[in-house]
Amino acid sequence: MKPTYVISPKNAGLDLFAGVMTAKALYENFGHPYEVASVTEADAQTQFAFERFGFELPQVIETLADKTDNATYIGSLNPEDYTNDMDQIQMFAAFSNQTISGLIAPAVHVNVHPYKTTSAVIFDLYHNFRHFEVSSQLAGLLLAAYIVETNNFEGELGFEDQSFVTYLKSKIDFDLDKFAKKLLSK
Repeated sequence: MKPTYVISPKNAGLDLFAGVMTAKALYENFGHPYEVASVTEADAQTQFAFERFGFELPQVIETLADKTDNATYIGSLNPEDYTNDMDQIQMFAAFSNQTISGLIAPAVHVNVHPYKTTSAVIFDLYHNFRHFEVSSQLAGLLLAAYIVETNNFEGELGFEDQSFVTYLKSKIDFDLDKFAKKLLSK
C-alpha cells in the first residue's frame, strides 16, 4: 500500500510549509502515518524556522503518482501549482485560504473561517473534532508562520486568530520578539 502524502504547492512560503507539518502531526495523532513533500524549495524564512524548531524540510518532488494514490493538498488548489500528474491522484483533503478550482474529489466539505494562516484553519478543524495538543516545536513553527504573514503581528487579527496565537504563545519557552526579528531579517 502506498503512503498518503501531504503536499505544498509551487512558491509555498512558511505558512504553507507549516500547514504541511500541522496536517502531518494531526494525521499521525489519528494513527495514520503520512509522508510530506513540496513542489518547491523552501525559502530562507522557512529554512530558518524549520531548523530552529527541529523539523526536517519536506522532500521536493516533481511527480506524485509514482509515490501515492492520494494526497492532502495545502495552500493553492490550482492544478498548475502542483505536479504535472496531479490529475492521477485522488484528493484525500485540501486545506486552503485561497480559491478551489479544477480538482477531482469524491465529496467536498467547505468550512469557512476568517483565519490569517492556512495552518490555523487545519488546527481549528481537527481541534474541534478531536482534542489535539500542539508540541512546543510545532507551536513555534505556527507562530513563525503568523509572524511572516502579519509582519510580526502588525495590523488587526480577528478573534479566532487572536485566540489561536494566545494558545500558541502558551506553548513556547523562548523570546518571541527576538526570534521574530531574526526571522524577518531572512
